[in-house]
Amino acid sequence: MAERCDRCHGINGNSTDPRSPMLAAQRADYLEKVLHAYRKGERKSPEMAAMSEMLTEADVDNLASHYSRQKARAIVYVMVPGK
Repeated sequence: MAERCDRCHGINGNSTDPRSPMLAAQRADYLEKVLHAYRKGERKSPEMAAMSEMLTEADVDNLASHYSRQKARAIVYVMVPGK
């Protein structure tokens, strides 16, 4: 399951895209809460709704535990002005 999350949230949850939040080193209880909110439709995101609807309770617990144990990497976003 984590490989699917890593597609948008970066390897081990270390996102390099400012539009996708980092999951690495987040608190497990926070990640569980957020995943439950997407599953229930309390948080709105077509991508996250599609990804989270098939998760079991064990999947949610395992993903939250996995990402909470990952080391967050520092990243700097540089905004480039449009043409």
